[in-house]
Amino acid sequence: MISGDVIGRADGPRVLFVPSNGMGLGHMTRAAAIARRLGEAGAMPILCVLSPLIDPLRQLGFMVEHIPSYASTPLERWHWQRLLADQLRHLIEAYDVTAVVFDGVAPYRGVRQVMAEEGAPPFVWVRRGRWRADARPAATAAGFTMVIEPGEVDRDEPDVAIPQPAARAVNGVPVRQVGPVLLHDHHDLRDRGQALVDLALPADGRYGLISLGTGLAGPLAHTAGPLVAALRSRGLVPVVAASPLSPPPTVEGALVRQRYPLAPSLAAFDVVVLAAGYNSVVEAVACRVPAVLVPNPAAAVDDQLARAVGLDQQGLAVLWDSTVRAGAEGAAGSAPAGALDRALDRALDGHSELVERMAARSVPQGATRAAALIQELTQSRAHQPKPRSIR
Repeated sequence: MISGDVIGRADGPRVLFVPSNGMGLGHMTRAAAIARRLGEAGAMPILCVLSPLIDPLRQLGFMVEHIPSYASTPLERWHWQRLLADQLRHLIEAYDVTAVVFDGVAPYRGVRQVMAEEGAPPFVWVRRGRWRADARPAATAAGFTMVIEPGEVDRDEPDVAIPQPAARAVNGVPVRQVGPVLLHDHHDLRDRGQALVDLALPADGRYGLISLGTGLAGPLAHTAGPLVAALRSRGLVPVVAASPLSPPPTVEGALVRQRYPLAPSLAAFDVVVLAAGYNSVVEAVACRVPAVLVPNPAAAVDDQLARAVGLDQQGLAVLWDSTVRAGAEGAAGSAPAGALDRALDRALDGHSELVERMAARSVPQGATRAAALIQELTQSRAHQPKPRSIR
């Protein structure tokens, strides 16, 4: 279990994690997953977050620093990039950092500026590997020492070095594929009784989770009402997972729970309806909870539709494409509500089969391998951190 003690060893190599402040919490959660395993291996990880979600990370045992995101300041973009670079330089010097790990779609200009400076520690880029066909990586890997791509649960991806097309012209930066990256291990997960207590849900109820992330307030907002009605009609109490980054919404006919991280308590639910983002999908399969996946059309580069289709085809989850309109689903011309009903029925009626397939699917802990790669990088450097107290 992650304890309340600080994760890592004060005399170990210092690794600074800088997750980008994306639409949700995915970048930060992946960074925390790898940081946890680095700490267990004897390093000292420091999370430098742009998100205001600081206390939950500290409660999990992480050393946390905070730099305000661009959106949360009145600064012009160029001024904020300079602030970011200045703060990163300060943290690298103050902690005697031996490696920096960035998780995000495109490295900030301030990150690239510090990375290019003489004497900078090696920088590692952790980025999802599943890009939409109409999107390209927003930035090349130029300047990074290594790129790490977390694996997908619908793919059997070996841990190998592969050529990165965008980096071939920049000294062939190696790209390493690892297994799916998860914050929690199986022994961290609650059983149903514990999960119900954690979420303050009555033990005699049956529950369906609606977790659409930022999509609930944006491109997937139109799905909330139909989802609540569909779950209630099947005897399930709808529970909406609210983002801890904003005030919890009021959703008529549903309970609302605001918790981070939520994955350890997924056993409380008979079915979960999730945006098909990387972390949510990996967690659902690893926790063996039947899931209906709703691709978020606002995801600019993450190919959520391909992820959901792949899992549906392998019988590991059920796809519901909420963007399909009446008459667009084939000869039957079914309305979106009909597609939702079919998706929920498939997940609930096929509950046992879905759980069996997920149990048979090996989900290797890619965070452990990613941490080992970063640890090897810190050990290969001639410079070693000086003993000092961690504040």
